Amino acid sequence: AQVAIAAKPAAVFNYLTELEYHHLWNPHLLSISPQTSLKKGVSYKTTSLLLGVKVSGKNVVTKFISNQQLELQNNTGALQYRVSYRLSNGDDHKTLVSCTTSVSSKSEAFAFASPVLKLLARRELQADLQALKIAVEQRLE
Repeated sequence: AQVAIAAKPAAVFNYLTELEYHHLWNPHLLSISPQTSLKKGVSYKTTSLLLGVKVSGKNVVTKFISNQQLELQNNTGALQYRVSYRLSNGDDHKTLVSCTTSVSSKSEAFAFASPVLKLLARRELQADLQALKIAVEQRLE
């Protein structure tokens, strides 16, 4: 999934790495703590509502290259995932944000969705990126 955002990479990266902004572009997020700045090795806890199921996780920042790349990994809870955001300069002073993810589950709550889990994750990711675009661009106006 990818999106072009009319902002400099530093502004976009700020929305990805400051946890206080995550609720602005991740509508499934119920709680996040601690409210901190992300860097490599930092971990934080989240609770989200996915497919009607409350999911808790502990994310760890596994890659961090300022204004270029952020990778998060969760190996706990009902859903295990890895999300990687890459930022690059696009046309017309825009930042191109590319995001890849892998999702798996050992939970019976998600067993029915196993074949479509990847498709759902991709759809939700694209929606989150569109929300990120709106949040960043509205703040800059």
